[in-house]
Amino acid sequence: MAKEFFKFICSCSVVIVLLLAIVNLNSALSKKEVLGDEISIEQMQEEKAYWEKIVSENPTYMDGWIELSRIYKSLGDAELSQKAVLEARKINPNSDKLIGLQ
Repeated sequence: MAKEFFKFICSCSVVIVLLLAIVNLNSALSKKEVLGDEISIEQMQEEKAYWEKIVSENPTYMDGWIELSRIYKSLGDAELSQKAVLEARKINPNSDKLIGLQ
């Protein structure tokens, strides 16, 4: 009887540890680090929507295009990131803010 109870407790412990590992992994995958602080993918999507609205209303706002480029890059969309850099470069091709952006 004690042996069966011990097996049951061990099995439950393994299941709990696995569930906690899955939750922790999901949490880690849904966050990005920005300036030493973590933000979620959802927050990055909100930031993206915000800056897309800003540049649609003010297409000559170079800093908006630069910020969009960084957000796109963080989200893994290199093509959109490059397009945003090109838009910023059209506005001011000699800006120091464009150094290091590609």
